Amino acid sequence: RSQRYTFDSKAQQLLSCCFPPRSQPKAYMAAAAASVGRACVVGAPELEQHAGILFDRFSRVLDLSAMQQPHAAPHGVQHASLDVIIVGPSTDAPSSSSEQGQPTTSQPAQAMQAQLARIKAAREACPTAFIAMWHPAAVEDAFMRVAGFEAGANMVTHVRDHLSTALGQVASQELGGRITCDWCGLQGLTYLGYYAHQPLYHINHPNLGGACQVCGRATSNIARHLHEVHVPPGAEPEDRTGVFALAVVRRPSDGRFLLCQEFACSGFWLPGGGVNRGESLQQGAIRETREEAGVDVALKGVLTVEVHQGGQWRRAIFYAEPLDEGQPAKTLPDFDSAGAAWVDVEQLEDLPLRSPSELQWVVHVARGGPIAPLAMPPKFAPAFSDWVF
Repeated sequence: RSQRYTFDSKAQQLLSCCFPPRSQPKAYMAAAAASVGRACVVGAPELEQHAGILFDRFSRVLDLSAMQQPHAAPHGVQHASLDVIIVGPSTDAPSSSSEQGQPTTSQPAQAMQAQLARIKAAREACPTAFIAMWHPAAVEDAFMRVAGFEAGANMVTHVRDHLSTALGQVASQELGGRITCDWCGLQGLTYLGYYAHQPLYHINHPNLGGACQVCGRATSNIARHLHEVHVPPGAEPEDRTGVFALAVVRRPSDGRFLLCQEFACSGFWLPGGGVNRGESLQQGAIRETREEAGVDVALKGVLTVEVHQGGQWRRAIFYAEPLDEGQPAKTLPDFDSAGAAWVDVEQLEDLPLRSPSELQWVVHVARGGPIAPLAMPPKFAPAFSDWVF
């Protein structure tokens, strides 16, 4: 970190449009010999203790943690050569104090707006960059997660390991191909590079239709087509069984509920999904909650069991609690979800929801509604005779 690095003119343009000219960013050369790109840390001084997650993967790191609030990025600045931008909480938002000199409640909101403004300016200047919003409330404030993605972030996190994994995936993107990302315009992706790039960068972006750049086939949903049709060698294709398991997960210490942030900006929903062949309903609910929301849970009871379409569509919704309340919820985007957050039941009225019908069970639990024992209700047993509970 002792070597100075003179960044190129495009990176300088980005800095000059986002930060006052008097600010002098420091830049360092990473120790790692294998270099793949550039990263920029804005306003996240707490990441200093984890500098290795940047320096181990990126050869040139611009440390901008002391910068001022950005101005709007001019329209002419595009494709600045930064592969990753991490924007932390603003420490320089306009202060506001009461007559007694105490901070007012508007300061957190002002700081949040300043952080979102930085993300917007960075996205305008760098359409193809991976932008991570770093904030301590990343899994406790669902509304902030929505705002962060709307501002242009690809990830909202406060978990070092999740960020490290994301940066590793960015650093190892397979380039040298002919594919241009349909969402951000990143060029030179191979088929495998695009398969990995799309959910990491764009799982929370609207679905797009068009011609698949891998096979040329027309599709109404490019993301799902990539995931289901162009499965990489050695990976297991998704097996649709028509059997589903969901979980209403409540945190006993404060009564908040775990919701996952669903794909394609479709809103929040219960963690859960399709049960695999050879998997019990309970195993499916536990696995899906871990994959979609990042939390290991213990199932405590059954809320409802449903059978439709003559038994071709079957579903169980369980009540569950986290095994370890200290386990961070998911913040690493992938095809399963953009992440997860703990919410109060009162927030359901204002949050964007994928489907409100399943979330009635959150309200049911919050109001002390009955929870059946952890067993298949007898009247549904015949419909699930081919499936282990």
